[in-house]
Amino acid sequence: MSAPILLILGYGSHVGVALARSFANKGYRIATTARSAAKPSEESKDYLHVQADLSDITSVPSVFEEIKKKLGAPPSVVVYNGDISLLFPPSPTIPADQVSFHSSAAVGSRSPDPSNIWALSPADLTKDLNVNVVSVFAAIAESIKGFATLPSSSSKTFIYTGNRLNIAPLPPLLSNGMGKAAAAHLVHYASMTTGETGNQFYYADERKADGGPAYGAWDADAHAEFYTELAERETAGPWLATFVKGKGYVQFH
Repeated sequence: MSAPILLILGYGSHVGVALARSFANKGYRIATTARSAAKPSEESKDYLHVQADLSDITSVPSVFEEIKKKLGAPPSVVVYNGDISLLFPPSPTIPADQVSFHSSAAVGSRSPDPSNIWALSPADLTKDLNVNVVSVFAAIAESIKGFATLPSSSSKTFIYTGNRLNIAPLPPLLSNGMGKAAAAHLVHYASMTTGETGNQFYYADERKADGGPAYGAWDADAHAEFYTELAERETAGPWLATFVKGKGYVQFH
């Protein structure tokens, strides 16, 4: 049997690199996507990199097709690690290190009036939501299609890299928060409709020990360790996968 495949949609220099390393050490073949071309390194030389822009809603099916063509099988673990955040001027209401919560985050649409986020055009907002919502839907749909062709012993796990924005708005991150809320709904919905397939879906959200959001203090290796644990589960855990560095899953209310 061929080694399983991990696909990282939104391969960044921190969480993405840590995830790839962790799963490669478990014997996975690694496939990555990013808007830019791959920058080969000794560690990533054996990875399959597919250049793709997640704001293009046709890109996700093409990525899955390319992986199956090049590696001979669909991924058994899919991590959606891409998002896009509104660009805004320095603000006393939010620390600069909380603008992008993950290294794969891109700078998104900007309101023509920095003092009024509601001046953002619907067209620009749509570009952000293509990354934060529509391509997430496409990734889940393609994952389910691929999982159905894998042996029953395969992991069949989809993990979305989230944060606390799905329940707690943080001005002025409007499109990013809208995306997290919608992605959480998509993951929850998928987890409710798996039946006896063995598919598992998680919205992963790193927290501080007191339950507060990790945001700029997130830890790449903690993500990698927790995601690996999720992929190795024999039965599905809670879809809202809140975790704390060094502790793993912790339920917060």
